[in-house]
Amino acid sequence: MANFDLESYATVQERVAQFYQDFPDGSIRTFMVRSDGPEVIFEARVYRTQEEAAMGVYTSGWAREVEGKSPVNRTSHLENCESSAVGRALANLGYATDAKRPSRSEMLKVARTREDHDALLEYIKVVGPRIPEEAEILISGTVRNLKGYVRENWTTIKEQFRVARQVVDAMEQSTGADFQREAA
Repeated sequence: MANFDLESYATVQERVAQFYQDFPDGSIRTFMVRSDGPEVIFEARVYRTQEEAAMGVYTSGWAREVEGKSPVNRTSHLENCESSAVGRALANLGYATDAKRPSRSEMLKVARTREDHDALLEYIKVVGPRIPEEAEILISGTVRNLKGYVRENWTTIKEQFRVARQVVDAMEQSTGADFQREAA
């Protein structure tokens, strides 16, 4: 796992409890802003008083999740996204432990993304030799030779999760190998 102390981050539940203790008449409202295929985006709005709510004065937080990109998002990506948005809104209002802005759930998401990225890179290394020489990848609207692209852009692939995901998708198409099955 990553090298940060999860105990130094407040959970969203802790932030919500503290908020309602400080502002018993406050409210937290969430909105699903986008649900496009596997991607979902939530906005959370935090109102300290009923007067603020009536005037439209609020602190917001946003979150984005993709269904199936992590174990929790295979079953609960909507709930995870909504909680993250609430955590961000409360952090923006000053509800965080030890002046750390991200919540524990957000830091867990960072760790999951790192682990997922590492799994993608391992898949590329293992399945790469089986890629047919003529295999192609569509990147930024341009069709490229897949093996050549990986060789020329390995540093970028190691640094950027989305690029690694595109490479794995192209590899799955060209070899018939399934990332989920190979990574298990």
